[in-house]
Amino acid sequence: MKKAITLITLLMLISSVGLLAVACDDGEYNVTEAEGVPNVLQDYEAAPEESVAESVHTAILPIINDETLSTAEKIQQIMNAAEYNESFVNRYTYFNYTKGTTTIKDKSGTLIYQRLRKQNSNAKDDTTLKLPINHNFGSAEVLFVRNAALRYNPPGNTYYRMQADGEDIKYDEKTGLLSVDNADWKKHSQFGSSGTISPGEHNLEDAKKTCANWNCEGIVIADSAKIEKKTTENGDVYYELTFEIDKDVANADSTTIARLEQDNSGKNMSVNYIKAKVQVWECGLLKYYSTDESWNGKIGKAILWYEGSAQSVSNVFYSYSERDNDMSNAESIKNGLL
Repeated sequence: MKKAITLITLLMLISSVGLLAVACDDGEYNVTEAEGVPNVLQDYEAAPEESVAESVHTAILPIINDETLSTAEKIQQIMNAAEYNESFVNRYTYFNYTKGTTTIKDKSGTLIYQRLRKQNSNAKDDTTLKLPINHNFGSAEVLFVRNAALRYNPPGNTYYRMQADGEDIKYDEKTGLLSVDNADWKKHSQFGSSGTISPGEHNLEDAKKTCANWNCEGIVIADSAKIEKKTTENGDVYYELTFEIDKDVANADSTTIARLEQDNSGKNMSVNYIKAKVQVWECGLLKYYSTDESWNGKIGKAILWYEGSAQSVSNVFYSYSERDNDMSNAESIKNGLL
């Protein structure tokens, strides 16, 4: 259940010991609650500044104002536009907080997945943590549902990948967040690779992991589709999209299912249901992305496969500010391993 489903392909944390968060001027970390879940971004409610909005690839207002399109068709096109805009925009940060229930064979548990992704024209900083809690998984099953990875590409063309043992992932019951102490990160085999990632190129495949990219028509259920124009306290305009996915259309699309299986290390997978709420700034960049979704299939690798299923709620918060895009923590971890 890395992200409960790739169709939505889509889309740490409070102390100075390496939590994925954004530091304030006093060295402390802000963890606020938004949409009922933890959020570590300071500028989630701030609209993208002009210099960022100018790098948008596809405008959404022509889509919204197109009277020849149904609401469901508009939603599908807006989400596709948001995907391309993320891949072209010159700076963005998002925090993904996903929580749900995963079942593998006859065992189950609560699975928490968190991802803090920062990218700009010169660098990338991407940390993912995944940990089961309140579970009865055995040593084999837990390998598929526990992971800590830090991928850092500073300006230049050297890629640093770090990893931590599953036992090093900490869970804070009070905040619901995961963390890894800076000292617990270790070199991955790709640490210091040359030319692995070109930091000046924004990757459309990465965007498909946080925006809904659908290659099949009619996937949004018409009766569920709704678009509302809203305004923040600061007067910034955004659009809220609510909709459900037609599981029959999704399951019949080989690309959709292939992405689902890739994201969850699975095969023979299928969608049970997907319900979404998405907020998009007027300029066409995502503000917030949430899905309540479920799938079933087989989880594993090589010759080891288990029947599995998952239900989860994902909340992805976006920010386009410089301070939320700060990568000094990843830089310090990298320097400590050199």
